[in-house]
Amino acid sequence: MPVYPPSILPSSWKGNYPHMAKLDRAVWERFLARYADQFSGFAYDVALGGRIIEGLELDEPTKLGWQYNTALKIDAIGYKDEEAWVIEVKPEANVAAFGAALAYAILCEKEQFISQRIIPVIVAEYIHPDVAFVCQQLSIITVQV
Repeated sequence: MPVYPPSILPSSWKGNYPHMAKLDRAVWERFLARYADQFSGFAYDVALGGRIIEGLELDEPTKLGWQYNTALKIDAIGYKDEEAWVIEVKPEANVAAFGAALAYAILCEKEQFISQRIIPVIVAEYIHPDVAFVCQQLSIITVQV
């Protein structure tokens, strides 16, 4: 399970997207302007994994805070009827974006908190041609906005 239960916001919601840098946010808002109506909602900053502290006498909020700070954080999960898009947002889709999208999708499968089919996705302004090729080979969706 995620460190904290994901809050699914309506696809029309606009606001602060946690952990999205300024340039990521600009890309994300272009994506939303074009595709938000295809989704029922989005969860942001979904934290998976992280270090679980054992052996120290800490209260539960402190333990969860440590786990959250060391967890991998998914930019967004977009929910459709039959699919959940696990989305990495970057101005440029490079190998790091590819790795993030793939790793996050695998971790979502492991944690089994999504009932829909999990689809790894990269949303970017520019997609490196070699990364686009590799994504196509491994069925990772790329959306250029």
